[in-house]
Amino acid sequence: MRWILRCAIGTFVLALGIVILAAVALFGGGGGCPSGVNAPSQGTHTPGEVVRYLESEGFGPFAAAGVTGNLMQESTPAINPLEPGGGIAQWLGSRYTAMVSWVTGQGLEPNSLPGQLAFLAYDVRVNYSALLAEMNAAPDPGTAASDFESVYEVCHGVLGPGLIAAGSLCNDPARRAYAVQALAAAGSATVPVSLSLDGASACAATPLANGAGYVNPYAGDPTARANRIDMGDDTDAGAGGTISTFGSARITFAQAGIGGGWICATQINGGVVYELLDGAYAGDYVYLAEDVTPLVHAGETVPAGQPIAQFPPGGCDEMGWEDPSAGAAGSGVVPLAETLPGFPPAGGDQSPQALACGDSMTRLVQSVGGPASVRMGAGVGVTATPMPGGYP
Repeated sequence: MRWILRCAIGTFVLALGIVILAAVALFGGGGGCPSGVNAPSQGTHTPGEVVRYLESEGFGPFAAAGVTGNLMQESTPAINPLEPGGGIAQWLGSRYTAMVSWVTGQGLEPNSLPGQLAFLAYDVRVNYSALLAEMNAAPDPGTAASDFESVYEVCHGVLGPGLIAAGSLCNDPARRAYAVQALAAAGSATVPVSLSLDGASACAATPLANGAGYVNPYAGDPTARANRIDMGDDTDAGAGGTISTFGSARITFAQAGIGGGWICATQINGGVVYELLDGAYAGDYVYLAEDVTPLVHAGETVPAGQPIAQFPPGGCDEMGWEDPSAGAAGSGVVPLAETLPGFPPAGGDQSPQALACGDSMTRLVQSVGGPASVRMGAGVGVTATPMPGGYP
């Protein structure tokens, strides 16, 4: 996002986020596209049936029971989608708006249990993949329930993050007990638990990102915050730190003072381009630009997780897909979006071509647990063009 001193308006833009999300789907696509999940059948309503549904969507038995135990606590043991305050998971603010938008886009009813469960399964798999892995590795349903309670429900009791006390506002013991009950009930659940999202069948699919084996590039700044989607995925630094590659990579360009309007909150004007050497997107090129100071040099090969750029406190960046020809040549930061047919010369970072690339990169960032950016401003409601093959 080539905004001059973007931080000066960043606070205002983020303040509008909740209002804007009322009109945008979870990933900004033109709703009604297949989601990669199946909705539960209309007959799914008991805790045991919910456990079995979540298992059908990739949750291990303990993980499925842990989630269900939380839903029983959040929306009464009956798991009530009409529970005041945000439905079965008590989603608040923009999270509730995102749920409604996504469910509606799938042709489902936001106030229904199938709709809300389908969103929850999708949201956890795509935006909380690290949490799902943690719950799937939990030694018992109670531990999985506490994991979900802390990370997804964002419930920290009265002692602060990571210090959940018995009898606290979270009522951790009840969630754990409900999880055990739900797992036991799943053994006798016989109702069919999945239903194809037929209402979305006429829409071109937006593939889920395959982040398997990749790492969160913003792990070096755990307080980094999402911003907007344009030609790439825009992120605001928190306390500052470092940014890494998704996977093993070959650096093809690294320089400060790159020009081209890549200015954000500071005058660093840095850029790094690398080729992914492993994973689902091996051979594709990624750029990182704006308030980043390169820590690597062209020609280096780095492993996943190694810092490649410094990210200053209060800074902001853009991460996106690089044009392959420019990436291979090491000729600088050249977004793939700018080379796609029909890309407009002015105001192009909110064009259909640009947002296709930005949506794609955002899906990958989110799939590895990075900040979840959203469409804002002029990008809301734009129908993205198809991405070239080989990208999420």
